[in-house]
Amino acid sequence: MDDEGSKGVDFITFKVDVPVVVWLATDKRWGSPPKWASDAEEWAEQPDYLVQTNEGDTDIFVLRNKEFPAGDISLAGNNDAPANLAPMYWVFLTRGSGAAAVEATDKLTATWGKLKSAR
Repeated sequence: MDDEGSKGVDFITFKVDVPVVVWLATDKRWGSPPKWASDAEEWAEQPDYLVQTNEGDTDIFVLRNKEFPAGDISLAGNNDAPANLAPMYWVFLTRGSGAAAVEATDKLTATWGKLKSAR
């Protein structure tokens, strides 16, 4: 939560040695994701895949993904427009151009295990 007001194009940066699919799990309680994580920027919402935590006050996280070639990747802040109230996001990576199959009813740990094993 220390980063809830984060803004800017280089909030998270990392380098990958192989092509990856970057998955964002965005907290749907806070409305729309930032513009950089939208369909217009080639981030595809995956409505069949949801991550639900076991914390009572945390609802469901919607998954969206985008393919990236090997190299440097930068993700912007979670409080960039049109987002409001800082919609938290988590980042997951899978290898290659195929998306891992996950169940919509899985908890975070099970979903993460499935995404990780698909690489």
